[in-house]
Parts: sequence; structure tokens; C-alpha cells
Amino acid sequence: LQERNNLSTTKPIVRKIKQYIQKADNVEREQTNNPIFNELQVQDLDLMRQDKVLAQHINLDIKSGQKVAVIGPSGSGKSTMLQFLMYGKYGKSKKIILDHNEVAAGSFTKLFAYSSQSAVIFSDTLWFNLTLGANIAKEKVLEVCQGLQLGQLIKEKGFDYQLGDNADQLSGGQLSRIEVARAILANRPILLLDEINASLDKTSSKAIHQYIFDSNFTFVEVIHHYDPEELQKYDVVVDFNQYQFEDKK
Repeated sequence: LQERNNLSTTKPIVRKIKQYIQKADNVEREQTNNPIFNELQVQDLDLMRQDKVLAQHINLDIKSGQKVAVIGPSGSGKSTMLQFLMYGKYGKSKKIILDHNEVAAGSFTKLFAYSSQSAVIFSDTLWFNLTLGANIAKEKVLEVCQGLQLGQLIKEKGFDYQLGDNADQLSGGQLSRIEVARAILANRPILLLDEINASLDKTSSKAIHQYIFDSNFTFVEVIHHYDPEELQKYDVVVDFNQYQFEDKK
């Protein structure tokens, strides 16, 4: 947990903090001017890390209201694809079309709210960690927290509970759910969820996914451990086994 909360250790974490700070500085404008989204198409996408091709020729089509599962081997580029969608980095696409208009990679960041594998926790109140200072009705925050099984934590600690040094008193599952709640409360058109069940037991994972599905969110979820029948709930399944790079040298 100490490493998780050392927010200056890795570039991805620093980049994510900058994203959150920018959001907190512009919360009122962003709460009222979220982009409208009907369909996003990413055509012929190749993903790379440190000049190494991870996956190639990926075609992704996300329609409003759809639930998209992303599966495949570890290290195959699943999380990297979420980074590409969010920031336009680590990949190259032949064409990206947003609601019939061609757009550049990284130019539509405001479409997304991102929940990463490792929860980012700020040395501030639980309320700030959930809302990032945005003007969100308490009833809405409570509704989301109840759906993500954070109700008991709020009842015991309250929204003024100071995280930071106290974060090590929370479980990995609680920290992960705080991050997911933050993404939902950002009220963006598409949720990017990166292995959100990694720190959850099977019962909690099932309950939280039921809430997310019932809430009619549009989301793209990277999942590593799953039962085959669970995939039937998703509208689209992107299998990275189909997109692995073959070195023909």
C-alpha cells in the first residue's frame, strides 16, 4: 500500500494526477459541457511500447450504451489500448471516427473517465477523493457509493475521513471501489475500466458488476479472470488473441 500511495514513483501516475488536477480546476465547465457521444470507431490500430509491437490491426466500434469486454493474455496490450483511447499514446490508428467525423488520437479525452489497476488516492478527504472537488449532489454520491458497496465505509468513517496516511487502513478492494466511484461520478460518456475486479472477492465483484450493468453506463472493461458465461452479458468482446503481433524475421 505504501508503494501504491507514493504518487511520484511512475510516469503514468504523474500523468494521471495532472489529468485529475486539470479536471478539478475546470469542474463546473466540464460538468455542463461533456461531449455528446453516439459512436466511436477506431480502425486498424497497432499498439506499441518502447518500440515493441504488442498488437496489430485492431478494429474497435463502441456505440452509446454498449458494454465492451477486452480479454486476452497478460502483456498483450489490453491496458495499452485504454491508454491509447484516453491519451492517444502508445499506438497508431489508420482512422478514428467520432459520430461520423474523423478525429485525431488524443483529441477526445473528455469522452472518458478512467479507472486504473492501481487506485490513486489523494491525501485529502474521502469526499474529495470521490468528487475531485466537483459540485455533485450528495444524494448522487451516496447512490453511487451504495451501488459499489462503499456504504458501510461512509457510515463508519464519514465523507470527511482523511485519506493519505489513513489509506493503509482501507483494503485494496475499498481503494479500488473509490477509484471506480470517482470515474462514475466524473459523468463522462464512456468508462474505461482496467481490471477493476483484481482486488475484489468474487461476491463483491459480482455485486459491483451488477450495479454497473444495471446503471446503463457505456464502458470498456479489461478483464483477466472471468467465467466464459460472464462474457455473454457484454455487447462486444474484443479478444486480443486475434491481434497478436507475429515477428516474421
